Amino acid sequence: MICSVVCEREIMMSANANMNDDIQSWRDLPWSDLAIFLAAAESGSLTKAAEELGISQPTASRRIDALEAALGVPVFARSRQGLRLTALGETILDNVRHMAEDAQAIARAARSRNQALCGRVTVSLSEGMADIWLTRHLVSFYQRYPEITLEIRVEHRAADLLAGEADIAVRMFRPVEPPLIARRTARVRFGLFAAPSYLEKWGRPTELADLAGHRLIWANAVSEAMKARCFDDLVSLPGRRRLVTDSMHLAISATREGIGIGLHPVQWARDIVGLEQILPDRVCGEVEAWLVTHEELRSSARIRAVFDFLAEKMEEDAPYMMGRSSRSMPPSRASAA
Repeated sequence: MICSVVCEREIMMSANANMNDDIQSWRDLPWSDLAIFLAAAESGSLTKAAEELGISQPTASRRIDALEAALGVPVFARSRQGLRLTALGETILDNVRHMAEDAQAIARAARSRNQALCGRVTVSLSEGMADIWLTRHLVSFYQRYPEITLEIRVEHRAADLLAGEADIAVRMFRPVEPPLIARRTARVRFGLFAAPSYLEKWGRPTELADLAGHRLIWANAVSEAMKARCFDDLVSLPGRRRLVTDSMHLAISATREGIGIGLHPVQWARDIVGLEQILPDRVCGEVEAWLVTHEELRSSARIRAVFDFLAEKMEEDAPYMMGRSSRSMPPSRASAA
């Protein structure tokens, strides 16, 4: 046992000596490999890190090996359960995170100086907002800004704008991060819908208490923060949740097939053939739609153009999203199905 401890101490001292010999200054650090280290440390997996960075798993593994060779000390202990940070890995993780934040700030500063109405803008929003709402306005957008490329990220979580995951996000709750600029553009009202076949078989509820004998379809294509702010009145509704999904389209399709009573955006669901609103006087939740970007990116001409376009269209459609307008928007994929 004593020999084991002494040998381990000697190995570590030798490794530290090698590290000091190889890394004389910050110029000697393998910068690109540190990005792979950070992704692997935060995900606990080289495979996940490689997917996030768009490289192969063998490449990620080789670069970590090269990083450890340069440092002279392992940063990960590998096992069947995944990666575990070594003492050195734990030590440098916060430093590498700060480096990533500084690099992201440099990237934001560079993008914010670009005043050309061309290039890529990444927008993050939910499935429903992307497919049912945004697609209706894309023709108008590209007529106005033919040289801007939109990269649409459909997500069920709030994109981390501070980490550069998107330039603009549509969030269904008010952001609280200080560096972000947020603009409330609309509210989306939700109601209960069912297929005629379901109502014929199980009956039509005439009050909330009647839901106790019904099956509910619950579309959780919202974050926990959204549910806490907007759906508290639905959490205690009577009835059994027979289907819970992150896909709004799956929830709508299941409702049309007569599986149960679904919770859907009122005005969008009204447009879908094969759905009937039940308890139409009951407001089952309202979600605030916020348009968000980083304060440094707002000075970029193309990002400002996209932000202002989205805000304009959301404000135009605000009465529709609340179910107060009889104006029909162009058919969507869901309503045409």
